[in-house]
Amino acid sequence: MPLIGWTLLTAAHCEAPVTVQSDRAELFFEQQVMHYSGHVLLVQGDRQIHCERLSLQADHGSHVSSFQADGAPATFSGDIEQGNPTVFGHANTLVYAPQEGLLTLTGQAVFQQGQDSFSGERLVYDIQRGTVRAVRGTDKKAQLIIQPH
Repeated sequence: MPLIGWTLLTAAHCEAPVTVQSDRAELFFEQQVMHYSGHVLLVQGDRQIHCERLSLQADHGSHVSSFQADGAPATFSGDIEQGNPTVFGHANTLVYAPQEGLLTLTGQAVFQQGQDSFSGERLVYDIQRGTVRAVRGTDKKAQLIIQPH
C-alpha cells in the first residue's frame, strides 16, 4: 500500500515521499490500516509528526483517508501555506481528515504560526478556510494571542 502522494495537510508536497520510523509497525492489508508505535517520526518534505502511536487509514486507492497520532504530546510542524510562517502544534491527540480538510487537536492543544498562537482543550484547524476554532477546557478558557504585524 504505497503512501507516495499522500500529503499531511495540503497538496504542496504531493511529490515528496512519506517516511515513517518507529519501534514497531503493523500493516493490515485487508483493512488498509497501518499502526506504528514507540518513538514514531513521520516525515514528508519539511513536515514532521512526532508521537508515541500513529494509525493511518487508507482508502481503496491507497491514499490516506485519515490519521490519528497520540502522545504526551503528539507534535507536528511544517509549512502549510507558501509565503506564511511555519506552523507548530501539539496535543495529546491529533486527528486529520483530508476529505473535510480538518485537523483536530485534543487535550492541552496548542497551534502556533509565527508569533500568533491558539490554545485550548480542543482546536479545530480548517485548512481550506484558513480558520482555527478553539474550545475551552473544564479548568481554563481557550486562548488566542495575535501579535501586531
